Order: sequence, then structure tokens, then C-alpha cells
Amino acid sequence: MPLDGVRRIVADPQSEDAQRRIATGWRRALTELRTAHYFLGKLAGGTEIEAAMPIRPTSVAMDPQVQRKAAVDLFNHTWTLLEKPDRTERETDLMVHAAHASRFMWEDIGEPVNHARGEWQIARVYAVVDRPEPALHHARRCLAIVEEHGVGDLDLACAYEALARAHATAGESEAARRYEALGREAAERIPDADDRDLVVSDLDSLPSDG
Repeated sequence: MPLDGVRRIVADPQSEDAQRRIATGWRRALTELRTAHYFLGKLAGGTEIEAAMPIRPTSVAMDPQVQRKAAVDLFNHTWTLLEKPDRTERETDLMVHAAHASRFMWEDIGEPVNHARGEWQIARVYAVVDRPEPALHHARRCLAIVEEHGVGDLDLACAYEALARAHATAGESEAARRYEALGREAAERIPDADDRDLVVSDLDSLPSDG
């Protein structure tokens, strides 16, 4: 700081100009300190000093088998919490986190079918906790992935079921009925009887207008 600036601050430390100069000086000093700290760490060969300013990764690198298992385990854990009748508030939060974490894990190692089913599960979670906006968002993402990649009638029916449930959660009965009808049409085309029955059971569990 120039000498005349120091004189003004000493003369009137409470003035607006003095306070502004002090704040600016502190910000500059902290920036210089961070920079020095970082490069000292580099010069020291990457000691614990460098940990203060870690390089931010652009992706999460995991062994593919470990990542796949984590994605599956998180999906199944989410479903366990979904079916728990006495789920606590904390468990509800963990259920939401687990569903998103599973979808995240599938992003790089999964196929479109894994992505679609991840979005479907997130939509179901948000419908169960009565949050229609994110339920609708993820149900639409599910349908978009299914349509873009031609995933198949099972997942198409599930996407329609997710949209029907999300619209019902939002109190939008007409839209819910429309997607339910589309879901039942798609379910009729599912070749595997067990898969078909599972989707129909989900459709039968949709909230009624009453």
C-alpha cells in the first residue's frame, strides 16, 4: 500500500476509504498466500502442503467391476428403503441419495437400459416422498432415454408408469390417466409374462382419483 494510503488509515481508521483499503489488502494478501502455499507444495515434491489445494478431478475413476457392484447395491438398497413401512426421515433422505448415487455410478459404465431404470427409480422415490416436480423431471428423462435408444416395451411401459405416478402425485389426474393407458398398452406387448405382470402390478398401484 502506498505511504499516503497508510497515513490516511492511521489518521482515520474508521473511514469508509480506510475500511475498503484494509479489506482489499487482506484479500490480496490471502490470494498471494494461497498461491505461495500451492507452489511451495509443488517445490517440496507433493507433500501434505499440496493437499491444501488439490487438483479437482474431471471424473470419478473406479475399477469398473467395483463401480458396477456399487451401482447395483445402491439400486437394491434404495428399493429396500422404498419398501420399508416404518422408514425414518433420515432413511428417507438416504433413500433419495442412494437412488441418485446409483444413477451416477451407471453413467459411464452402464447401457441406456441402466440409465433409464436409474431415472425410473429416482422418479419413483420422489413420488413416494410427495415431491412431484423432481418426480416428473426424472420420469421424463426415463422416457427420453427409452425413446432415443429404443430400449424396449418393458422399459417403455415403466417410463409411462413413472409419468402416470408423477402426474398423480402432482394432482394432475387427466395426464396421469393418459400415461397409465399408454403404460397398459405397452405392457401388453411385453413378451415375458413375469415382466408384464410386474409392470401391470405397478400400474394397478397408482393413486386413484378418489
